[in-house]
Amino acid sequence: MFDLSNVSEQKNETLPAGKYLCSVTEAEMKDTKDGTGAYIRAELTVMEGDAKNRKVFTNFNVKNKNPKAVEIGLSQLKSLLVNAGYPNPNKLDSVSDICGLTVGVKTKIKADPEYGDKAEVSYYLDPKTMAPEKDSSENIPF
Repeated sequence: MFDLSNVSEQKNETLPAGKYLCSVTEAEMKDTKDGTGAYIRAELTVMEGDAKNRKVFTNFNVKNKNPKAVEIGLSQLKSLLVNAGYPNPNKLDSVSDICGLTVGVKTKIKADPEYGDKAEVSYYLDPKTMAPEKDSSENIPF
């Protein structure tokens, strides 16, 4: 028997669109449903703020019947590597090498009538640009 009287119900709210500092907490190579392609599935975990510990998931197409899909997927993967400061963003030896990287992400909301709205990575940012700006009023002499 479980006493749940002091436990809050889990809310399944979509991560709001915005900019987040994230860590890549999981990454794995997966086959497409039809078995003709492959993609990297990555889990990113928000590191700070009100959304701390929330997750956003992204896929990078690396093998697909559609060459444009691969071009986009590899371009997005390289953007993650460059912005995360990966030592050689022109060569990824192992999918697991992206785990632990810290990167900024800009998310948007994608409407999904079947499963509900979800957060989607629009693009990656250098974490150094994620620092909050100082209030300029601090420098005003009285």
